Amino acid sequence: SGAHVHLLLLALTAPAPAMDCDTPAALRSLQGLEPPRRAAFLVPPPQIHRPPGPPPPDRTIYGTPWDDHVETEHFTIQWWDASVTDAQVQQAADALELGWQSFVEAQGWPAPVSSDTYYLWVLLDPDLGSTTGYTTEYFDDAYPDGLPVIYLNPTTLEDFGSAFYASLSVHELMHAIQFGMRPYNWDSDVSELEGWYWEASATHASELADPTIDGHQYTSAWYADQPHEPYYSYEGSHQYGMFVFNAWLDHALGAGSMQATWALSADRAGTPWPDILAEATGQAAPSLWAAFTDAYGNRTLPESAAYTPAAEQGHLSSGDGGTLAELGTHYWRVDADVVVTPDSDDVILGGADAPGAAVRTGGPTVLSVTAVSASTSYALAVAEPDSDTGDPASDDDPTPGSLPGDTDSDSDKGGGCSTWAGSAGGLAPLLVAGALRRRRRLSPSER
Repeated sequence: SGAHVHLLLLALTAPAPAMDCDTPAALRSLQGLEPPRRAAFLVPPPQIHRPPGPPPPDRTIYGTPWDDHVETEHFTIQWWDASVTDAQVQQAADALELGWQSFVEAQGWPAPVSSDTYYLWVLLDPDLGSTTGYTTEYFDDAYPDGLPVIYLNPTTLEDFGSAFYASLSVHELMHAIQFGMRPYNWDSDVSELEGWYWEASATHASELADPTIDGHQYTSAWYADQPHEPYYSYEGSHQYGMFVFNAWLDHALGAGSMQATWALSADRAGTPWPDILAEATGQAAPSLWAAFTDAYGNRTLPESAAYTPAAEQGHLSSGDGGTLAELGTHYWRVDADVVVTPDSDDVILGGADAPGAAVRTGGPTVLSVTAVSASTSYALAVAEPDSDTGDPASDDDPTPGSLPGDTDSDSDKGGGCSTWAGSAGGLAPLLVAGALRRRRRLSPSER
């Protein structure tokens, strides 16, 4: 029952785990950019094969099942190890069907390739070790663009609790959806810029599946403890922590904003994600990051209480500064109403309307400084506001982290600063036009 599912997916009962999804490694192997660390990245088990004859009128298994398997409405969950428990099977089944209902039926994400005719393969593999799961694709004549297959490590249920296991399951389901939406025929020099958003989006998918499941918020620390890292970094699992950007995106621009970005990406193979985000939202990437970091630093997101506070550089004094990677951020504590001016157009301050623009804090706040380009050094000048000089300030400054023209928020107005003007790009038309868009077919040479 729905109540039974809800009870299974309640709070974590174990210490926070280290999410270790191997999907980005599988993507690189599928592209031929690195040898597969697991044979199953590229080679399907013999059980997964094209069935003889035409597809039947009712959904069936694509291949030959193991002796141990369970079918739900949309998934075939299979295992071969006697250590796999009924609870591991049932809770994976419950979470995956919950994810399907939320993503596909309620929100309109495209169903994973093959799932209109066949059950989506989910393999419970307790021999994955520290890897929590991954999703890959297999190719044959029936599915030349790829058949997605999900691998889950069932031991994570006992190791890390029901909420994590539920989040892991829907995380991998979102990867199966992503494979059908986004071409991955990018060049090797683009590869390192790609995988972070797959992971940041799959992690945020836990929130989209069921906001009451708090199995992923702890990963915010992997952004918050190292916000100076470039946006695409994998250092310290930074890519998972970047789910907080999507949490802000869906809050500031409205539900479906991340989904609209993915829909647009179908026609943007090889285009870096900041450029896709800019096109999808109508806001340049630096402006998006200035609003996001302003909200994160000042803890005005709906779930900020569950997120790790951003690491701070200290209390800001005139002349303070540092060096940052592309779209990496420093957070400074400001104790008074002052005007802060960067010495470089290569950084943007939290709430500023453009790189290099000054902001007036209006009072105590956490001021974010984000680099527009790589290896950016900056210094900040701090001055008392002068009401006669038109310092950038307003009596009705938006809530920290809001976008141009957005002066309303259901978060309490606290610190923060802003000089926004203009209006946000509309996402609804993109979402309606692109939600069911799939990636174009890749030639063998592109794969």
